[in-house]
Amino acid sequence: MTPFPAPPLPDPGATVPLGADPFAAARRAAAARAGRPEPDPPVVTAAAWCRVTVCAPHRTADVALPAGVAVAELIPMLLDLLGRPPAAAAPARWRLVTSAGVELPPAASLAALGLLDGELLQFRPDTAAPAPPVLDDPVDVLARSAADTAPGRGVAVRTVLALLLAAVAAALLGGAATGGAGWAAAVVAGLLALGGVVVAGRRPLDDDGLREARTAALAAVPFAAAAGWAVLPEAAAGVLLAAAAAGIAATAGQLVVRVVTPALLAAVAVAATGLLAAAGALLTDAGAAPVAAVVAAVAVAVAPLLPRCALRLAGVPRPIVASDLDDLTGADPGGGLSPDELADRADLARGYLTGTASGVALVAAVAAGLAAGGTSGGWSGAALAGVVAVVLGLRTRATTDPVVTQVLTGASATAGLAGLAPVAVAGTAGAVIAVATLVAGVAVLGAAGPVTPTLSPVARRALDMVEAALVAATAPLAVAAAGLLAVVHVL
Repeated sequence: MTPFPAPPLPDPGATVPLGADPFAAARRAAAARAGRPEPDPPVVTAAAWCRVTVCAPHRTADVALPAGVAVAELIPMLLDLLGRPPAAAAPARWRLVTSAGVELPPAASLAALGLLDGELLQFRPDTAAPAPPVLDDPVDVLARSAADTAPGRGVAVRTVLALLLAAVAAALLGGAATGGAGWAAAVVAGLLALGGVVVAGRRPLDDDGLREARTAALAAVPFAAAAGWAVLPEAAAGVLLAAAAAGIAATAGQLVVRVVTPALLAAVAVAATGLLAAAGALLTDAGAAPVAAVVAAVAVAVAPLLPRCALRLAGVPRPIVASDLDDLTGADPGGGLSPDELADRADLARGYLTGTASGVALVAAVAAGLAAGGTSGGWSGAALAGVVAVVLGLRTRATTDPVVTQVLTGASATAGLAGLAPVAVAGTAGAVIAVATLVAGVAVLGAAGPVTPTLSPVARRALDMVEAALVAATAPLAVAAAGLLAVVHVL
């Protein structure tokens, strides 16, 4: 008996379409020898299937759905595949929704809709939309509170003009003290400062009254500084008395206004720094440039601590860092506070941070400028001012508050110009071009508002490391600008 010939094996190197049967040719040849011709089975091509990821409320699966079947016919298949809801649940109409939230028409097929492989579909019941979420996380509340509206342009212009007039009048009273009318100028300036604080405390707490109270309290600060300077119009002693008087006026104004005012907090920060700097100058008999160099380095170093201090002063609970699943499920992000109270404390922390960060940035910029202009060696003070300018510019990426961003940008420009000024005066053409470029860049940034570039995590980490290295470099530069290296060399 002749044995039945074995069917030929398929060629492993042959190209077989996706979904085809690689043994179809061998099966047809064997059927033809036996006298039983077999029709070719239908070939299912890759275009007949659509491979998608379906996310149901209770399960997620990667499936291959027939592309030519209507969406309405796919719903029962998906329910059988992914599991039906409990019998106790109310019956609901199920639907397929794209990742963008667009419902797929029930009568259309996936091929007609042009759905591609790899799409993400949501498979969920057609129920009412959930209620909007309640923000109980401190980070979310802080981000939401950063979208407060600013006052009108006309009101802001009038406020700035009033404060400029008060500053000019205070400067005139301080100048009159050097002409022999010291006590009279001190009395007049002191009465004006006291009047500003009293007016600020008597304003109603509506929108207009709060704006007027803040303006009156801010106007009292330069008059108080002029009164302190007029009592003893000398270099370090006069600055000491002026800073003390200005700090007292700003603190009293903040207390009577009873609402956090970032400008008053910035004035308190500047006055406290001036008081400490003047006291250090009196104790060490040092000049303005060495003291300013030390102040600039310290201001740049303590600025990263301000956000933590603002959160602690406002009573915002600490962010929760869970170590395991039990800590995560049992944690209370709000720290036991209601959403409204948490929002109020977040707004309070934002005011603290805006005021103190702006004040410290102004102190760093002014101190860097004084160090660059008064250093005998020249290079150390200019280098310190340049480093401070770069650090302040880098810190604009870490804030979304437009006020803090504008203050940091202006302070960076001030410190940069102060560092380039001695070189530009020396006649270097490159320094003049650098100054013009810096001014143009600051103008563009000021017109564009806060800028938050989209950077990769690696780039952001690199910028953090660069900023940390520059902050560390301010210490030796401040030592060199203060002349301590020369003193040690002489010893």
